[in-house]
Amino acid sequence: MTESQRLLAEYAQSGSEAAFREIVTRYLDLTYSTAIRLVDGDAHLAQDVTQLVFIDLARMACTLSREVMLGGWLHRHCCFVARKVMRGERRRASRERQALEMNALRDDSQVSLSEIAPILDDAIDQLGTQDRAAIVLRFFEQRDFRSVGEVLGIPENAARMRVNRALEKLGKLLKRQGIACSAAALGTALATEAAASAPVGMAVTITGAAVASAATGTATTLTILKIMSLTKLQLGVAALVIAGAATTILIQHQSQLKLREQSEYLQKQIAQLQADNKNLSSRVTQLKRVPAPRLPAPAIPTTASTAAPVENLQFTNLYARFKDKQPQLTAEQVEPYLKSNRRNAASLLAAYRTSGDAALLAEAMQKFPNDPQVAFEAAFKKDSSPEERLQWLNALKKSDPENSLPDYLSALDYFKAGQTDQAVRELISASGKKQFHDYSLG
Repeated sequence: MTESQRLLAEYAQSGSEAAFREIVTRYLDLTYSTAIRLVDGDAHLAQDVTQLVFIDLARMACTLSREVMLGGWLHRHCCFVARKVMRGERRRASRERQALEMNALRDDSQVSLSEIAPILDDAIDQLGTQDRAAIVLRFFEQRDFRSVGEVLGIPENAARMRVNRALEKLGKLLKRQGIACSAAALGTALATEAAASAPVGMAVTITGAAVASAATGTATTLTILKIMSLTKLQLGVAALVIAGAATTILIQHQSQLKLREQSEYLQKQIAQLQADNKNLSSRVTQLKRVPAPRLPAPAIPTTASTAAPVENLQFTNLYARFKDKQPQLTAEQVEPYLKSNRRNAASLLAAYRTSGDAALLAEAMQKFPNDPQVAFEAAFKKDSSPEERLQWLNALKKSDPENSLPDYLSALDYFKAGQTDQAVRELISASGKKQFHDYSLG
């Protein structure tokens, strides 16, 4: 069993998308090259024919013989599909004109593939199974004679002779159509021009469409081709229906792939979020425990009569009252500091943190709503509602757009509220930002 046959069997048994993608990658150029010749060089139509061929392969994989030579099957089926697509009075008339123009037989030592392209694949399709397989393996799959022999089960020299005989038979078929050329010239033309590279990204698109089509049991190629033979008005309506169905299938398949990737990515992000949340909670706890006054300590007037010796300080009622409490500054004590700093955002927040006066935070929120530190402090205000917290987290996002912290905080709130979709969007947004600025550290 060849590698291609093994991949086809794997896809037929388990529906492995990876196996089918490898098949498409291996035979895409072969099929596309055949299609573009059959459709008179129309690249867009060639892509459509190629996609239909691989859709049929995905649908018929379970019914094909395990000994099938995949290159030959794809070439023959491509011919079948292309003939159906190209069937029409205008294109038949065009080919008849080409045949009339070439009625004078020529025997050139050099022949261009463009001269024989309109009839080449039909002629190949008329060859016997072994001869057709030899042509496809040698010139379309671009294998050497040893590889051709391995696939056909014959020695290398026998494979060389098989290819030469197939070229002679192909030359005779072309001669009936008005083109005379030697087997050597025909072999040179096929070896240099037969395989064309498919557009970049086409393998991924075809794989997704074919696998999705096989999984959902969509219309067969013949059904689609019958629709294409309807009147212009019917064709327009049918095209919209087919385009809509194909788009829906492709979008569903791509969405499944994206969701699978996002699921793995989000598991990592959630773990990171939990670690960041734990770290942030630890920092907030430390901030609450350790006073961080940003003002110079106010001078406290003392007199000799009231001053107590240091060694006796532990016995005073004042020490007993404040030994387990954080010192708080009064409004009168912070007012000179605020005036000297013109009550800017930083001074209002410092005064609020050292005095605990909520009015100072309210003033900062009113005067400096676009300051990121003010927005951060407002988001953690004790009496704020979930709506207010969300408002200030959004304000923090706008004022510090490259900081991922507000996105992580919003995601955490959404997870707690059971709103998973919104939480996922916040995590995705956070993953695209490079900074993580924790304003609890100043």
